[in-house]
Amino acid sequence: MTSFLAGAFGLGYLLFDPYLLIVAVAIVLAVFQSAIIPVSDSITLQYTTRIKSNYGKVRLFGSLGFGVAVFMMGKLSESFIGPSIIFYAFFFGLLVAALLALRLPEEPPRGKVKVFNGMKELFTMKRFLIFLAITFLIFGPNLANNVYYGLFVEARGGTYTGIGIAFLLAVLSEIPFMRMAGSWIHRIGLLPITLLAGAASLIRWVLYFSEPSLATVYVTSVIQGFSLGLFIPAALQYIRKVVPAHITVTAITLYSAIGNGLGNWFSTFCGGIILDNSGIKSPSKEKNWN
Repeated sequence: MTSFLAGAFGLGYLLFDPYLLIVAVAIVLAVFQSAIIPVSDSITLQYTTRIKSNYGKVRLFGSLGFGVAVFMMGKLSESFIGPSIIFYAFFFGLLVAALLALRLPEEPPRGKVKVFNGMKELFTMKRFLIFLAITFLIFGPNLANNVYYGLFVEARGGTYTGIGIAFLLAVLSEIPFMRMAGSWIHRIGLLPITLLAGAASLIRWVLYFSEPSLATVYVTSVIQGFSLGLFIPAALQYIRKVVPAHITVTAITLYSAIGNGLGNWFSTFCGGIILDNSGIKSPSKEKNWN
C-alpha cells in the first residue's frame, strides 16, 4: 500500500505549478515513501536472519536499481519527453514494486509491541543512542550532497546523461562492498567498518571541494561504495546485535527516521542556505570554473 500510494502521489508533481501545492505533494508523498525503507528492511533482516544469509546480498539490488534508473532517466530526459518522464517512471516502478510486494515472504511480528513503549526502551540504551548520532552524521551529509550532486556535475559541464552516469558509477560501486560487507564485518568488526565508511565520505566531499575535473568526479564517485556500501549493511547488523528482538522493527524505523529523515532534512536545508548564498561554486573561484 505504501509503495502504490507513494507512486500515485508522485504524479502530483506533474499536475500542479504553484510552489505551495508542490510542497504539499512532497509532504504527502514523503508520508508513504518514508515507510517503504524501514518496512522492507525489517522484512529483509528477519528473512536473512532466519535463513542465515547476508542482508547486504539482498540490499545490493536496491543500489543496482537506483543506478540503472538514474542513468535511464537521464538518457530519456534528454531524448524523449523531458524531465516529466521521471515521474511517470516513478509511478510505474512503485506500482510494479507494490504488486511484487504481495509475494514477499511473510514475517510475522514477534509479539505485540506498543511503539512508544519500544521507543522508550530504546532511548534507555546508550549504545543505540550513540549509533543514532553516527547515523545522523553519516547519512545526513551523504544524502544532502546527493541532492545537490546533480547540480555540481552540471556546473562542471555534465549533461542529464552525464549526471546519470555519475550516479550510476556511484551506486554501482556499492554493490561489491555490500556483498563483501558480511565477511568484512566478521573479520574486522562493526565499529571499524563504520569508521571506514565515515572516513571515505569525508575524503570524497573534501576532494570535490578542491574543484576537480569532471573526469575526476566520475572516477572518484566509486568512493561511495566504501561509505554507504559498507555502512548500510553494518548498521542493520549492529541493530540486530544490540537491540532486543521484540523491538527490532521499532529500532529500524527510528534508525531510518534519524538518518533518511532528520539527518537528510537538516543537512539538505543547511546545504540549500549555503547554495542560495554562495552558489554551487565559490564566487571567488568563479573564473576557474568557467
